Amino acid sequence: MSSFKDTSYFDLGSVDGDDIKVGSRVIGHVVNNKVTNSDNETLGYIAGNTIVNLRDSVMAYFGDGEIFDSHHNIIGHYEGGNHTGAGGAAYMIFFTKKKAA
Repeated sequence: MSSFKDTSYFDLGSVDGDDIKVGSRVIGHVVNNKVTNSDNETLGYIAGNTIVNLRDSVMAYFGDGEIFDSHHNIIGHYEGGNHTGAGGAAYMIFFTKKKAA
């Protein structure tokens, strides 16, 4: 299990196997180059070190322990390999956005 953090290095969650977790709660998955929510609905895809949404728009990048938004601003950090980077980037892009009511 490896963690991902915000820009001040505060722990936000972890990637445990294919599960993206906040605390002990599974909120999504990173498996087979796909990002899904906890109901296994596809949210986006992993293409190398890039997260893209369902319309193939680049949403985030990750590498060398850092997570970037699509404008190359650092939005977080991760410990571990690219699998954790993908999970952390997916969390920050797909699970923290405010939804319109």
